[in-house]
Amino acid sequence: MIVSYLFFAFIILCVLCGTIILLGIMLFRKNRIAGIITMIPGITLAICMLCFTGEFISDIIKEVKPEIWPMTDDDRFYEAVTDSSTEKMADMLARGHNPNKMSRNDGYNPWPYHNPLWIVIQEKDTDAAYEKAELLIKYGADLKTRPFVAHVLFSSVIRSEKFPNLHSSRAYSGIEEKKLIPWLKLLLDNGADIDARVYGCDIALWDWNYRRQAKRNGYTALNIAIRENAFVVADFLITHGAVFDEKTDECVEAATKLSGSNAMEQYISSLLHK
Repeated sequence: MIVSYLFFAFIILCVLCGTIILLGIMLFRKNRIAGIITMIPGITLAICMLCFTGEFISDIIKEVKPEIWPMTDDDRFYEAVTDSSTEKMADMLARGHNPNKMSRNDGYNPWPYHNPLWIVIQEKDTDAAYEKAELLIKYGADLKTRPFVAHVLFSSVIRSEKFPNLHSSRAYSGIEEKKLIPWLKLLLDNGADIDARVYGCDIALWDWNYRRQAKRNGYTALNIAIRENAFVVADFLITHGAVFDEKTDECVEAATKLSGSNAMEQYISSLLHK
């Protein structure tokens, strides 16, 4: 029993020491960091990377200790999905790569980077994003695994057509409602769940924890459209079968507070009393 406790204490001490070293070396220049990293045991470095550090250290580690996260086809597919053009991704899909699987080769915030379509939707304001989404769906992307429809809206700053200046104080004023419609249509036409609830973009432990949290605290695409005074999007979703739920009143109140107008409340009320 004592030996077990001592071993456990030793492991904790190793992790803490490794953490302190890594946090400390962030104060040094890149070449200094690279030199120190080469002296840290791989497992300690990997644990600390996963828990405490970000992309800056990750990039350096990939250069000086690539064996910690050796490149796989899933890693290469991540690079293809995030490339500025569609050529690499189209080539890998044509050669049989799984459209539902990729990974990011640095251990940093890994969960969101395991699903190509999820990332493409998050980057929907880039030039090639829609074409990438079409390619992924063409080659069999599973639209039932995540709340993709709600994610389109949740990952956007939506510029309301009726109240276009709601987010004008932000550096990025948002994406117009009408530009979101093709994304929603693409997903719905291919079987995505219109009422699946989203709970954040970067939540870990998808299979168990995400669904539990989403069911309790998440929002449907219609909830988000109502909350953001996105009348065009809300009308599109309702026309395609989206349903009101117990969060509708909460989102209507949020819409009124955001816009200073009860226009959304009147709109929803007119639909509920038809």
